[in-house]
Amino acid sequence: MQIIKYPNIEEASKLLKRPVLEMKNIQQKVIPIISSVKNGGDKALIELTSNFDKVKLEHIRVQESEIEETHKFISDDLKNAIEVAKQNIYKFHSSQKLDIKKIKIDDGITCWRKSIPIEKVGLYIPGGTSPLFSTL
Repeated sequence: MQIIKYPNIEEASKLLKRPVLEMKNIQQKVIPIISSVKNGGDKALIELTSNFDKVKLEHIRVQESEIEETHKFISDDLKNAIEVAKQNIYKFHSSQKLDIKKIKIDDGITCWRKSIPIEKVGLYIPGGTSPLFSTL
């Protein structure tokens, strides 16, 4: 790890500059990964995790014991900050809930929009140059 203390304005500007990538270059890297996961499923995810992150996974799903184990590595201040962020995110998105509004289009035809929670989902949460809890 490189520690930089008190950089001047010019140096700070260079340090804070985000990388710029061409979409074509990104697609050339991402498309084979997506195809691999689409065709290989969890086995491909385990292989990709090993290749990119140098981590050997036994399970794709985070085990309850792993979640419990992490608690001892997280300070109370960080736990409190995460809880505040969670409450703020929940409050914001709860306000976006819509009532189900049924509209009769014709005899025997009723239409409506309904949001249904997803039972399970897999996520990749990019950290990039600015990892944020709110990204998750």
